[in-house]
Amino acid sequence: MMVTLYVIMFRRYPFLNPDEIKRCQLDLKFLRSRISEELYDLFKSTLIRQPYHRLTMHEIEQHEWIQQPFHIELYSWNIVTQNSLGKRVFLNIKKTKEI
Repeated sequence: MMVTLYVIMFRRYPFLNPDEIKRCQLDLKFLRSRISEELYDLFKSTLIRQPYHRLTMHEIEQHEWIQQPFHIELYSWNIVTQNSLGKRVFLNIKKTKEI
């Protein structure tokens, strides 16, 4: 589920080669500069090597980023996915803001 969300957001896999998959090591600098703190926390809490340290499905469902209000009429596919095209877009709880 989280890998799928990552691919939707960034149009690339979180782990690009077999060594990264084995280490399960995210490029945290890449993430932090492109997404909100809430989404960053969700990725770093789920895409980690030790399964017993990952959030459970229940914890993911209750996570602040998942629980945020969503109004489909305020979003477009282009705005939500601009970060994968090199623009710095921060998706946060209250609004989408371009930097």
